[in-house]
Amino acid sequence: MTCQECGIYEKGICYYLKTKIDDINRANTCTYFIAIRFDGNEPFSPEEHLFFKEQELKSRKLKGPLDP
Repeated sequence: MTCQECGIYEKGICYYLKTKIDDINRANTCTYFIAIRFDGNEPFSPEEHLFFKEQELKSRKLKGPLDP
């Protein structure tokens, strides 16, 4: 995995971090890595990918153990 394969990465910039990425291999440890998704033949925008990832992370937090 590299940042170039992430839907939040575009033209050398990580949309989540809002910075230029020099180490494209940091995707291996990035919580916000998301594979590029498509709407038909067009990839979703970095903003849309970030929204998808934030929703995914929120739903994970809600699935913790419940106290009886």
